[in-house]
Amino acid sequence: MDTQIRESGSYWGIVGGAFVGAFAGYLLTTPEGRRFCDAAIQLLEDLSYEFSRFGNAAARAQSAAAEGWKAVEGTADFSKRPTAH
Repeated sequence: MDTQIRESGSYWGIVGGAFVGAFAGYLLTTPEGRRFCDAAIQLLEDLSYEFSRFGNAAARAQSAAAEGWKAVEGTADFSKRPTAH
C-alpha cells in the first residue's frame, strides 16, 4: 500500500469504520453481543439514576446552606463591627 494513502486521514477513517462496523455486527448478531448491550444499557440506566440522586442531594444541600446564611444574616448586625485601634 502506498505510504501517502496510509498516512492520510481517509485510510484511518476507513480502518476505523471497518472496526466499528465489525463491532456493531458482533453486538447485534451474537447472543454474547446482545447480553453485552443489555448489561451496558442497565449500567447506564443505573449511572443515570445515581447522578440524578446526587444532583438532588446537592440541590438540597444548597438550599439548606442558603437558608442557614439567611438565618445568620437575620440575627447578626454586621453594621456594628468593632473598629481597629
